[in-house]
Amino acid sequence: MASDSIEPTEQAEKPGEVYGYGRAPLLMVRAILGGTLMGLANLVPGISGGTMLLASGIYPYVMRSIAEISALRFSRTAVAVLAVTIVAALASILLFAGLVHAAVVEHRYMMYSLFIGLTLGGVPVVWAMARPVSPPVFLG
Repeated sequence: MASDSIEPTEQAEKPGEVYGYGRAPLLMVRAILGGTLMGLANLVPGISGGTMLLASGIYPYVMRSIAEISALRFSRTAVAVLAVTIVAALASILLFAGLVHAAVVEHRYMMYSLFIGLTLGGVPVVWAMARPVSPPVFLG
């Protein structure tokens, strides 16, 4: 009967425990990609940087890093993930602001389609992170 319980496990409540940090080199590449997409998304009105972190798969790692640093546990990995993501976001904003502006002005529908596609690409990640679906989920 315990297996039928819809109560979330302690593991499901802690994204870092579910996802772990993984291998450092690959994680840093994902942090660069996520930070770059986050910076680009911040240049386009209505597109969330957090959604881009979800689409790149780095969101749980960034949240775990923020949680660790907020708890004053400054692990090397947590600081590195956060620093690399922030530096990549700032660099993409500084380097691509003019290019994104020109692309949105000249090719508005293609650019919005690109960002909407990236946003919808995050849906499977969010769905996988969600608790088991039950009627109360939809009823509020």
